[in-house]
Amino acid sequence: LDCPNAACELLSSILSPLSQSAGGPETEWICNALMSSLKLYQEAKTGRCSLRIPLCLAEPTFVSELRAGAAFRALRRFAFLSRLNSVVENALDDVLNDLGHEELGKRGCPTKDLSTLDADLKSRHVTTEELSHCLGIHLPRPRFYSDCAPPAPWWDRSCDLALIVGTFIHGLGNYEAMRLDDDLP
Repeated sequence: LDCPNAACELLSSILSPLSQSAGGPETEWICNALMSSLKLYQEAKTGRCSLRIPLCLAEPTFVSELRAGAAFRALRRFAFLSRLNSVVENALDDVLNDLGHEELGKRGCPTKDLSTLDADLKSRHVTTEELSHCLGIHLPRPRFYSDCAPPAPWWDRSCDLALIVGTFIHGLGNYEAMRLDDDLP
């Protein structure tokens, strides 16, 4: 793909305000990803850095799928997962801080400096019940409940929280594993 500098600058000038607009966090994340890609492209084109792209990513069928919308869907999915990870990690930090170092030591936490642990390691020292409770406190109630029907008649806020925790633990779309997990609320 070739992008003249003027076109890159134009696209950047469009994306920058769009990322700040009322498009929401997904739009902001996608615009930031595109702007970072443009910057990297310009650095590669001027020779300040080099990129090694696997041949499979340049394969015409793959590129065709990306242009048909797969790239945008992937960016939306990454944006969602990035926000989910951020929300869960903040909740994990709150739970771990409330537990204290003595309790964490009893649970097998190897360090007192929790900033050295990633979200997956932090989650090993927290029960799903503790995480669900903390998420329930920190997540605002969605405004859309009054505008649309829940996915099932029995669906409530605890189902939303279980879905968030289940997605963090088992992965996006892995509903069978979530359904079989007895530890989810």
